[in-house]
Order: sequence, then structure tokens, then C-alpha cells
Amino acid sequence: MFYPNETVRLLRDLPEPQLAKHAEGTVVRVICNDNGDFTAAEVKFYQNSTALIVTVPAGGMEFVISRSFQERTAVFWGWQKSSQEAVERAMNFMLDHGFLMREGLNGTELLYDREDKWWKWAEQFADPTGARVVGAAPSCDGCIVAFDGDERLQLEFRLRGPRGPVLLLHERDAVYGEQARRTAPAMSWVRVLMNLGEAVGALYCAFPVADPWLMDEDWNSLLREPHYPDFFLLPQTGDCVSLTTTSPPSQQVILTTPDPSGSGESL
Repeated sequence: MFYPNETVRLLRDLPEPQLAKHAEGTVVRVICNDNGDFTAAEVKFYQNSTALIVTVPAGGMEFVISRSFQERTAVFWGWQKSSQEAVERAMNFMLDHGFLMREGLNGTELLYDREDKWWKWAEQFADPTGARVVGAAPSCDGCIVAFDGDERLQLEFRLRGPRGPVLLLHERDAVYGEQARRTAPAMSWVRVLMNLGEAVGALYCAFPVADPWLMDEDWNSLLREPHYPDFFLLPQTGDCVSLTTTSPPSQQVILTTPDPSGSGESL
């Protein structure tokens, strides 16, 4: 099953119009039969700078990881574990809790351009078990991996960036809307955030984090007013006294965790 705006690629040549195997396009509309089963999708391709919308059967295309659903993002920083251990534990958490790997080209390595200060995507690859992502952690600048499910979750590990290792967790905007309106999805999401934070040993988590922070990576500025995120997960240390003692807007949730030194108490 696909959603509009997802990127796909052809698994075989299409003779009419002439589109080669592995040509990439964007899903425009999903087509289902009377029973609700996914049968095909209308996909937009570009050929000689001209847009073409083609109906592609379900078995004629596969998923390609892209930025299309990186719409709402949680950030985990201040890791207390090594990159290798953090990546392995985060992946194990996802797989052990029912988040299956997305079929198709579900991963890519990241290359950090230190001169221009931006993250470049390498070639996408298929990683059906997550083993390639875990194995690449000691040697790559970062990687992104996509999971199946309505949330369309993506884990983005920025391991060798300007401010130390950080984990980004992306989800669809429509799913965030449900979490904002209903208690059950919100609590499920909080549990995911707390468990992922524990998996990577993150001192801090904020959600959602806007694009300016994702670009300049000044994560600690998220702790200063005005507070953009709705949710914070913080240690009980002096570093976050100004945040925990203010009166944030009513829509904000602030959870504190024990001080890593063991001197704090959990709220």
C-alpha cells in the first residue's frame, strides 16, 4: 500500500509511455477494488521535463525512501551510549515492537558536507532486516531507514555531525494530527519517544522540531524560550531548570527523567 506523495520506482519497463525499469515517480492517487484491496496507483513521472501520469499495477512498483513524509520530527540528543550501541538498540526497539522494515529501497547512508554544513543522501538501498544499517554505524556519517505502517516512521541517525550524534524520528503529518486530537494515539507516541530515548541513552528529546533546528542543529536552543516543541523529555539537572520551572503553554508536555548521576528522582 502506498500514500500520495510517496516515491516509487518501476520494477519493469513500461512500453507505453516509454518508461524504463527503475524510473522513479511520485504517487498521485491510490486505486483500490470494491473490497478495499490496493490494486494500482496513478504515478507522476517526468520525461524530457514533461509530467506524465501513468497507472501502475501494485506489483509493478516498489517503495523508494525519500523526504516526502519527514513532516513531523522528534529529536534525541545528548547520547550517553556509543553510536554503535545506540543504533543497534534503537533498531532492536523498533523491530521488537512491531515496526516492520518497509519493503523496497528502505534505507540510505548520509554523508556530511563539512564545508557547506549539510547532509547529503547517498544511493538508496534495500535492507530487509536492518542488519546493514546496524553494521554501517561504525563507519558512516549517518543513515536513514524507513518502516512500514500508517505512521511511515523513519529513523535518521546523524552520527558524525557538527554537534555529536543525534537521532531524528520522522512521521507523517496526518498521524501527528491524530495524536494531537486523541488521547490513545498520543500516549502510544509518548511511549515510543520514551523508549527510543532510553534505547540511545538520550538526555534530551523534543517533539515536534521545526526545519530551522534540523538545519542548524542547535538543539540546546530548543530549551530556551519561546519553546517551539509541544513535548520535552528532560533529565533532572540544572541545565533545564529554566524550562521546568516556567509556565509553558497548556498544550506542552514536559517529562523529566532521573539525573544520570543517580541523584535525581523521577517525576
